[in-house]
Amino acid sequence: MVITRARRLAAVMVALALGAQAMVGTPAGAVPKDGMPDTAKNGRSNSDQNNGNNGNQNNGNNGNQNNGNNGNQNNGNNGNQNNGNNGNQNNGNNGNQNSGNNGKGPVRLGSTTPPRKTLTAAQGETGPSVAFDTMAVDGNGRPGIRIGKSFEPAPYLSGTSYSDAAGAQAEWQMLVLNAQDLTVVLNRSYSTATAPNLPKDFQSLIDSRADLNYRVIITNHPTAGWAVGEGLLSTFEPLGYTFPNAARFRTDSLAHGDFSMVGSVIKSGGQPVQKNFQTKWSDKLEGGRIQAQFMLNSWGNYTYMSNQFVTVDTRSAYDCDSSLGTCTVRIRAGSPTNDGVWSMKGGAGYVVARYDKLTMERTGISAFVTNGPDSNNQAVAMTKALAGLSKDHPGDVVVVSSIRNPEGHNVTVARDVRYDTMSALANQIAAIGGSRDQFNRAAATEGADYNLVGWFDDPSAKSPREGTGVENVGADARLSVEMSLNSESLFRPSVGSPIPLPVDGLREVSYRPNSNEPWPEVNTAAMADIARRLNLPQTDIRQAYWRLADHHWADDSARLARQKYVPTTAYTETEFNRTKQVLEDEFTKVQVIRDKAAALGKPYEQATAETQNVANNVAKQIAVDKNTNVQWSWMKFGDQLVGSLGSLMGFGNATKWANQATKLVAATVAGASRSISAASAMGQYGKDTNVPTYEQISIKAADLSGQVQAALTETRAGVNRQADMILADHAKFAIVSNWSCTAADDPASPEGSWTWCHAEDIPDYFRPTHSAALRSAERVFWTGLAPLEFGVYQLDVSTNTDLKWYGYGLKDYNCGSMFWNSGIFGDSAEWPEETVARLQLNNGELSPKNQPWMARPEYQIYVMGKIKYSSPWSATNTPQQVPASIYHRMFDPISTADLTPATGGLGIRADKYIPTLPHNPLHGCYWSKP
Repeated sequence: MVITRARRLAAVMVALALGAQAMVGTPAGAVPKDGMPDTAKNGRSNSDQNNGNNGNQNNGNNGNQNNGNNGNQNNGNNGNQNNGNNGNQNNGNNGNQNSGNNGKGPVRLGSTTPPRKTLTAAQGETGPSVAFDTMAVDGNGRPGIRIGKSFEPAPYLSGTSYSDAAGAQAEWQMLVLNAQDLTVVLNRSYSTATAPNLPKDFQSLIDSRADLNYRVIITNHPTAGWAVGEGLLSTFEPLGYTFPNAARFRTDSLAHGDFSMVGSVIKSGGQPVQKNFQTKWSDKLEGGRIQAQFMLNSWGNYTYMSNQFVTVDTRSAYDCDSSLGTCTVRIRAGSPTNDGVWSMKGGAGYVVARYDKLTMERTGISAFVTNGPDSNNQAVAMTKALAGLSKDHPGDVVVVSSIRNPEGHNVTVARDVRYDTMSALANQIAAIGGSRDQFNRAAATEGADYNLVGWFDDPSAKSPREGTGVENVGADARLSVEMSLNSESLFRPSVGSPIPLPVDGLREVSYRPNSNEPWPEVNTAAMADIARRLNLPQTDIRQAYWRLADHHWADDSARLARQKYVPTTAYTETEFNRTKQVLEDEFTKVQVIRDKAAALGKPYEQATAETQNVANNVAKQIAVDKNTNVQWSWMKFGDQLVGSLGSLMGFGNATKWANQATKLVAATVAGASRSISAASAMGQYGKDTNVPTYEQISIKAADLSGQVQAALTETRAGVNRQADMILADHAKFAIVSNWSCTAADDPASPEGSWTWCHAEDIPDYFRPTHSAALRSAERVFWTGLAPLEFGVYQLDVSTNTDLKWYGYGLKDYNCGSMFWNSGIFGDSAEWPEETVARLQLNNGELSPKNQPWMARPEYQIYVMGKIKYSSPWSATNTPQQVPASIYHRMFDPISTADLTPATGGLGIRADKYIPTLPHNPLHGCYWSKP
């Protein structure tokens, strides 16, 4: 089984198999006046930036590369590109640098995630999370924006009308909130005539203060008397937001309530203004509505967090009826009512299902019998269909699932399909996020299946999409992929697994909108007296449940049990005893919830403390210049964390829940992956800028371990944040308090509480999670730092994959008479197989177009070696091999028998990582044998 994943713009996904990893983030920085690290302003790559790679690769992204785009990659610029990162930040390390070592030295540790700031009184009243609705109405039908319990109506334009004196109708409402407490700074309506004033007012607001941190909501209401939001480009591009092609709709088909924007605007210490936006644009009535949450982060600011998730299962059911010669696949996206089902008789091929980019509602399904009576024409039809959908429905999600019939059609593509036909189909699969190598290999292998969750881009988009989707290849392969919303409110992959993802009960309950359900009634005077006796907040003890994160409630429960009624006129003994009983029970349950959250975060806490040693061990094996830029992303780290965890515990490909151990791994993996996914959104930028989680930036090598530490710290903080949200809402508190951990011993239980119930379990939770965290940190260091010393030699296309030194192989790859036919790689030593990647791209460079596609596969071959920058004609440029200790550690599989992080390899997929390394030129080189 193989899962490959990667991302271009918004695939924030976790692949749970050996070495399938990739992610994105930001550097640490100086702390401005408001106490929040400045992390996002410098070096943030554009969403499609490829760091000097000619648009074809992502440089060290562990499987997200474009896998050999015809030799055009430049990849790496010697690892020194700066990508706008100024190169001058100290990134919070302040004294931790080994500055006396001529630029060489350990990769130092820096911290970007502080303990939670002391809460203000307003935050205590508001709570740890606040649900908001950009298109709400009050009891009288008046439109506005709801923030928690508060309703902010759209101001009338004249009198009680949403038309101004000249008759122009209202088009936009802009609501500006203070990020610290969500109090209103500005609330204004704009008509179709005054809409140009919106960006001007926005800019004036920014110019009016030297320091600010605002949340801005702009929306078009689906209300009678309001105009359709048509001036999108003219209104919002001046704010600094450009609509990507995938998020656009035809402007002649817009409806009321077509657009909402939630923005973050930060200005501090004379630094450049940071503006980031979450948007939703639709062509349906009220389709632009955003209902999500503001969550309180570690820096004491409320930041956007989506709470919408849809799980896709590419094979929720797959059955074959041998008597009929029919096989049926069921694709599920969310509810069973949204299932796509297709039966194929007497053949094999692919089912293609399309889903709306904003809702994940299934909008189409079709199938193509690429191994049957009309195989070639069916392959052509599939290619055209995918290309047409990309043109007509940019941004929509697509699921590709293979169907095989073991009774005679056990290969998905017939051998006699033309070479040019299959090449075109593979290229189209790459255009929606798959990889040609994996698709071609699966299509040619008996008993192998191919699954892909990708999405359509505008065909005019220039950024490569190959490898940016989520795919799984192998016998009976399937995919379970959680989809979440990106910055344009488009559904994109966030978590993936080769077996069904279990319910994550903690996340599911904590992220629900607040219920505002009252706590059990007690006597307020008695509660205040108890609070005084126990030295607790006297106004409302229940607020302290979530506000006092480090408080020991078990001690208070014991002390409360010893309290006696003291005669008073304020309450009776019965009222006192009732209040005491209720609070004593609550104190005990609060302590359990805090203990569970602490246990869930403990592996990340311990791994954080050990990260520096891991970084130093890697750095001493590579000539690291600490001032050289490397690539970092939070989501890459999350992918590696969950990939390591799954591999470590023998997480295999399975069509069903094979055994209890597999279920336990799935539950643990799901919890960890969702924790890091939330952490990337909440903490990847200390400045709290809402920068989307798919961003990748370039930072100094010296700051890499600081970023890893921040990711681990914020993952732990995310678990505590979920506990806060549970303790702030009685309905959530009651659900979690009543979880039966005996019933939850089955991770597939509907409660999804296995990880929660087993948080203190050392063998099943702590050890594998801690080990995976450290292995993931080491993966980040190797994949980030290795390009500083090692590169890749991309050879000409070949039909032979035997690279032994004898007969035919690297010995016969020559670069002119300088080497006297000895080969640039030497004439005797065998090159380590572990450092060679072969991608079956089948570009048709060597094969006739009308030849059967399986007759002569073509491979792009990549060889990892020591970087050389001199002319390839110089004898001193002969590639040097990677030390065995390094490639074994990087590419050997993770040991499933030993949880010690230093044991075995890291499981990095060589075929995914090697092609992303900086490319060394081999001009004038060629195979001396055909």
